[in-house]
Amino acid sequence: MQFAVENQAHVMSYFDHYVPPELIEIVVDQAHLYAQQQIAKMPHPITKHAHSEEWKPVIVIEMKKYLGLIFVTGIVRKLKLELYWSMRGIFQTPIFSQTMSRNRFQFIQRYLHFSKNNAAETKRRSFVQNPIRTPTPNPSKRAPKNDPLAGLMKN
Repeated sequence: MQFAVENQAHVMSYFDHYVPPELIEIVVDQAHLYAQQQIAKMPHPITKHAHSEEWKPVIVIEMKKYLGLIFVTGIVRKLKLELYWSMRGIFQTPIFSQTMSRNRFQFIQRYLHFSKNNAAETKRRSFVQNPIRTPTPNPSKRAPKNDPLAGLMKN
């Protein structure tokens, strides 16, 4: 399926419609907390191969870019994650390197965490025991006008 996208704001309105900004903020907060918890557990000094001392908290727009790249990996299939950043002609997918470095993508992936990470509850990792409460979608909120995805949903 292909459809024309007029501008970046239009793309973001689709994204925000299907992935609520409140959910992104929760994921960003939990990723940051989880990263802090994991880095604190690492032996010091951290080895040169760990690179965790390079961790910088992820921000909302960066998380949106990360998720956008994840969506693209569902469309463009490659055998290894690293191939999305390959500069070799046969493997080249420029949107990945233009959007985010491979190292940053892997940092976010390492610390991406969807369960609640209260310091007192670090032993309770199960989603069933400790779910994140996501905002309930508002049924009165409609998809953007002329949404090609909405037409697919009716089938």
